[in-house]
Amino acid sequence: MATTTYMISGYHGTSDANLAPYVGLCITDDILAAEHYADQNGGAEVLAFDIDTTNLVVVDVEYDYDGCEPILDGVEADVAEYLDCDEQGRTHRTWMLLTKAAVAATN
Repeated sequence: MATTTYMISGYHGTSDANLAPYVGLCITDDILAAEHYADQNGGAEVLAFDIDTTNLVVVDVEYDYDGCEPILDGVEADVAEYLDCDEQGRTHRTWMLLTKAAVAATN
């Protein structure tokens, strides 16, 4: 199912304060989850990103909780949206940039 939301705002936890959007970047709207990922990645940087999805295809995908990754086989979209889970079992909504068009629409 494609989204009808035109702007997605969220966070990414990292150790790189200068991180630029890239294919594969994951963004969550849960700032506590982003802070947790920042700590897990050896840093304390939580960066804010906005994705303008006006001309993008955003689809809901399933999440493989055993493999700890979204199921992207056969997905033809710019952005995948899914319910992610950290190693402690805490769930949070996440968007993954899948194409260069999605990267270009992110700031």
